[in-house]
Amino acid sequence: MPRLQSGRVFFRRALVTFSAMVGACLALPGGASAQAVAQGPKFDKALHDMLPASVKAAGVISFGGLWETPPIISVDLAKPGVPKGIAPDLAAGMGEVLGVRIQWLNMPWPAQLPGLQAGNVDVLFGQISDTAERERSVADLIPFQRRGYGLLTAAGNPLKLAKLTDLCGVTIAVPIGSVNGAVLRNVSATQCVAAGKAAIVQREFNGATAMVQALRAGSVEATFDSAPNLATTAASDPAAFGFVALPTDFLEPEYSAIAVSKENPQLTRALAEALKKLIADGTYAAAYKGVPGMSEAGLTPAQVIINPLTKTPVGQKQ
Repeated sequence: MPRLQSGRVFFRRALVTFSAMVGACLALPGGASAQAVAQGPKFDKALHDMLPASVKAAGVISFGGLWETPPIISVDLAKPGVPKGIAPDLAAGMGEVLGVRIQWLNMPWPAQLPGLQAGNVDVLFGQISDTAERERSVADLIPFQRRGYGLLTAAGNPLKLAKLTDLCGVTIAVPIGSVNGAVLRNVSATQCVAAGKAAIVQREFNGATAMVQALRAGSVEATFDSAPNLATTAASDPAAFGFVALPTDFLEPEYSAIAVSKENPQLTRALAEALKKLIADGTYAAAYKGVPGMSEAGLTPAQVIINPLTKTPVGQKQ
C-alpha cells in the first residue's frame, strides 16, 4: 500500500510537469513568444487586457462552425483541415487585435449550441442566427452582418419562385432545428394555410451540403437559407442552380451573429470591440469584397451591439 501511494505521488508530479511542458508548447504558434504575438500591427493592448485570464494564459480562442456554408465558412479541398471564408478571415483579424491565436473546430449544426454551453469551444461563428430567445437564454450574441433570405432553385427557376408566398405547396429544404424552418412554418401557417392555399412542405437536412444534394437529386424543389450563402452556391455552378433573393415582404432581414457562452462575458465584450476595430480599419470590408449577395449585409461599428434584439445584459439570462 505505501508503495502504491508513493507511485501515485510520483505520477501526479510527473503529470503536472508534463502538462506544464505541453501547455507551454501549445500556447503559442510557431514557437513565437507572447510578446511576439502582441507586437502585430493590429494588436490592441487595452482589448487584450479585457480577455478572461484563462484565455490570456492559453493564448488561444477556440471557434466552432460547420465548414460548408460559403462564403461565410467553407473548406479548401486542398487543405481540408483549414476553414476559409468571411468568418475565418474576421476571426483571424480579431485574433490579431486581441493578441491571441485562433483555433477552429468543424462542428455539425445540431452540436453547436450544446457544444458551446458545454465548453467544447469558446465561440460559434458561421451558422448562428440572432433571435430574441437565444439572446435571453442561450448565449450572448454579437451581430456581424445583416442577412436576408433567398432560395436556391434548379437552373432557370422552373417554378418561377419569386417571393415567400410562392412557396405554398412547394417542397423546401431547410437545416435541422434552424431559424429558417421556424420562419417557413410561420409563412406556411399565416400566408398559405390561412389563405386557403397548400402548406409549405419542409424537408430537414443536416447541413447545407445535404440540402444542395437533395435539390440536385430532385427530392426538393428549392432550399431556403441565408441569401449570401445560396448566391455563392448558385454562382459556383450556374448550369445546375439558380438563385432568388427574396423580398422582405412581411419579414425583416435578420442578423447573423457570433455566439459566446453567457459564462464568458469578458470574452464577449473583447470580441465585440475587436470586431468594431476591424470594421473601422477596413479589414471587414476587405473580407466581404466581391462576395455575391452581400451589398446590404454590412454593419457599422455603431451597429455592433451585443444582444441587439433584446438588449439583454452581457452574461445575464432573462
